[in-house]
Amino acid sequence: IWDYIQYDLVFHLGEGHYNKGESNPAEYNKSQSITFVNPVSNKQGYAFDGWYDAVTNGNKHTGISIGTIDDKTYYARYKIIEYGIAYQDTYNTTNTNPTSYTIETETITLNSLSGRNGYTFIEWQDIEGEKVTSIPKGSSGEITLKAVWEIIDYTITYSNTFDLDNTNASGYNVETSTITLS
Repeated sequence: IWDYIQYDLVFHLGEGHYNKGESNPAEYNKSQSITFVNPVSNKQGYAFDGWYDAVTNGNKHTGISIGTIDDKTYYARYKIIEYGIAYQDTYNTTNTNPTSYTIETETITLNSLSGRNGYTFIEWQDIEGEKVTSIPKGSSGEITLKAVWEIIDYTITYSNTFDLDNTNASGYNVETSTITLS
């Protein structure tokens, strides 16, 4: 009777863990094909990047192919997650704020917008309508910010009316319909 030689599999999780009920086998033989189970990072803002055959550099592996032999050791590596920042209601103004960040990015102080004719930029708000002035270091997750604008009202001053009653409009803004003077 022939038995296949069993080879050891060692997995170093680093700063991660398996989900409940999941793990990789501790041994294998050359008749087996194994797809590795991926761990979850213990560190917020990081995600599993792959199993490598060396602590640094090395080759990335997703499993063992039939016919593979020898003891194997694999090291989990994690990468920082880059989160997006979406800006709404910017109306083609120049927005110098960043469009992404990571949990390690220094605190981002949000810049105001300018260049929207007839409006003044008031503030940035999150999707709950709360004012946002910065994104603190250590934050994580996708962010959507909405620009809040205030319409500028302009005053019309009439000269040389000779103290006559003036029924013309006294002001306007960019949303005012055409003003016809009497």
